[in-house]
Amino acid sequence: MAKEDDLKGSIIEEEEKVNLADIKNFSSKFWILVLNCALIYGSFFAFNANSNALLNSMYSIPTSIAGVYLLSIYMSASIITPFFGMISDKYGKRVLLMMFSVGVFMCSIVIFCVLPADVNQVMPLVPLVCIGIFYATYAAIFWPCIPVVVEPKLCGTAFGVVNAVQNINLALSPILFGIIRNATKDINNSRNGYIYAFVFLFS
Repeated sequence: MAKEDDLKGSIIEEEEKVNLADIKNFSSKFWILVLNCALIYGSFFAFNANSNALLNSMYSIPTSIAGVYLLSIYMSASIITPFFGMISDKYGKRVLLMMFSVGVFMCSIVIFCVLPADVNQVMPLVPLVCIGIFYATYAAIFWPCIPVVVEPKLCGTAFGVVNAVQNINLALSPILFGIIRNATKDINNSRNGYIYAFVFLFS
C-alpha cells in the first residue's frame, strides 16, 4: 500500500513539473489565443495607463475627476463579468462573444475620437462604461478558453506563457502609446496626438 501511494505521489509530481520544453507541444489554437491576448490586452493596457491624461487633454476634465471617471471601467466590469461567464457556460459561443467584446472596445475608441472637445463632460463616461463591458466580456471568455485548447497537464505552463505575454504588454504598450502621442501631439487635428495613438491601438 505504501509503495502504491509513493507511486501515485511521484506521478503527480511528474505531472505538475513545469518544463519549458512543453511549449513545443502547444497547438496552433493556443498560439492564436496568445496572439489575441497580446493584441487585445496590449491595447487595453495602453489606453488604461494614459486614460487620465487623455480625459484631461481631450475634454479638459480635471485629473481628480478623471480618476473617479475611470472607476466606471472596473465598476461596470465587476457587475457584468459574472453574467457573461454564465452565458458562456450555458450557451458556449465563445468566439462570437469574444468578437462582440472586441467590437465594443473598438466602438469605444471611435467614440473618443469623434466626441468634440467641448462636449458635456459627462459624455466620456459612455465609452468608459463600454470599455468596462469589453473588459468584463473578454476576461470571462478568454481565460476559460485556455484549458480547452491545451492538455490538462500543460495548463500550468500555458497560463504561465499567457501571463508572461500579458505582463510584457503591461510594461511596453503604455510606453509605445505615450511615444506615439508625444511624437504627434503638434500635428493639426491630432487631438494632442491621441488620434494617432488610437490608431496604434487598432494596429
